[in-house]
This record gives sequence, structure tokens and C-alpha cells, in this order.
Amino acid sequence: MRILISTALVGTLLAACGSSGGSSGEPVPTTVSRNTPAVSWGCTDDFCGISYTEGVLELADLPKDADLAYGAFEGAGSSSGEMLFAVERLALGPGYSSTVSVALIRDEFGGTGVLYGRDFLSELPAGDTGYSGDYVGLVTNAANDNVIYVINGDASLSFDFGISSVLGAVGNRTVLGPSGDAAIGVTAGDVLMIGTVNSQGLFSGVTEGGDISAMSVTDAQDGTFDGLIAGPDGFWVVGGLDFVHSRTGDDYLETGAFYLED
Repeated sequence: MRILISTALVGTLLAACGSSGGSSGEPVPTTVSRNTPAVSWGCTDDFCGISYTEGVLELADLPKDADLAYGAFEGAGSSSGEMLFAVERLALGPGYSSTVSVALIRDEFGGTGVLYGRDFLSELPAGDTGYSGDYVGLVTNAANDNVIYVINGDASLSFDFGISSVLGAVGNRTVLGPSGDAAIGVTAGDVLMIGTVNSQGLFSGVTEGGDISAMSVTDAQDGTFDGLIAGPDGFWVVGGLDFVHSRTGDDYLETGAFYLED
């Protein structure tokens, strides 16, 4: 059974997890952070929190904003930070529970990053397996961290566990303004993902493509992506990517998060 849950900000996603899951007995990490000092997130009722470890633990209570519907969780924002895309899933079964989560965070320290994790992994799927789901990205000015665009898209990844490979793409990329308004006449090309996956369902690789039409003389540089497979039967995938859009005199960084299901 798969259900969507909202929880208070707790450390369950940060607990050590070296004793269960996987297919080779290697330690299974629970949390991966891309370009953000945030260490966890969670929601209670109409508010969400982001947890940091910068000297003293800080919690930012961010009200949900119905006008910023960027994913399965409606975007949350305030002057101290934003959580633009977040998904948390819990699977329950005889003798087990399994949780996976991912969040795209625009944090109070002026950075944009992706936080994702899992607390359990059983056997990986055998042979070829495909996943599809949602992608949300932020394009920021590398010089001042200002948000230029929000990008929604459809993501897909295919795994061949026989040769430890992963191939995928982010297509149907819709470009929005920084507050979620339509960016009229602005389009974004597909992003390709090529990489490898290991015996623990951890994967990484390089990205290609993703040009944005409004940026004349633009060139989307190759970037990187990573993520993990989770769930009792390996039916969830979460992760993130980033790459640079270059044009004369300026660089723009696209940072994105994705949530997929088998």
C-alpha cells in the first residue's frame, strides 16, 4: 500500500541505516544533500520546516502557499526561505515500513539545493526497469543567486541492472517566472541523463541539453545528476541534478529535483 504522509520535522530520515536493505550488505545512506546546508524537512498541518546545522539548529516554519503549486506538495515560501517541491512517501507491509522523500529547497542562506533520502531498501528490481514522474527546477543567476525561472517537467529513468546503467530524460519542460507566473514565449529543451547504478540502488551520471530559448547565445553545459532507488520492491526513485546555462557575460545555474515511480 502506498500513501502520502505529512509529518513533523523529525530526524527519522537522518538515522544511521547500515543494518537493513540493499542487495549486497553494504551500508545504505539515508540522506543526500546537493548544494544546500539543510539537513531535513517536514510538514505539520499548514506549515513546513527546514532544519539546518549552522552552529545552532534552526527551524524555519514556512506557510504553504496555494499559488505555488510546483509538485505533489504545494510550494511553501516566506522571507526566510522556500520549499518549492517536496514529496514524502510511506509504504507499509507485514513486518516492515519504508519511507522516501525529496525536496527542492531555496534556503535562508541564499542557496538552492536538493535534499533526498530513504530509510530502507529491499532487493532491487531485476533486469530492465523504468520509472516516470515529476521534475521541478530553479534557474538562478550565478552572480547574485536571484531566481530567474522555475521549470516544471516530466522525468523518466530506465535502469539496466545487468550492466549497471541508467538512462533518462526530463521532457515537456514548462518555464515559469520566479513567482510562478507564465514566462510567455520562453521554452526549454529536454535534458538527457546518462550514468551508472550500484548494488545499493545509488546512481549518478552526467546531463546533456536543456537550453532555454529566452537566453540568446545560450549554451546548456553538461552537468551532473544523482539519486537513489527506495521502497520494499524498489518502486520509488528520488534525486536531483544541476547544470549551468551560459551566455555572454552571465552564467545561470539550474538546480532540479525529481520524484519517480515504477
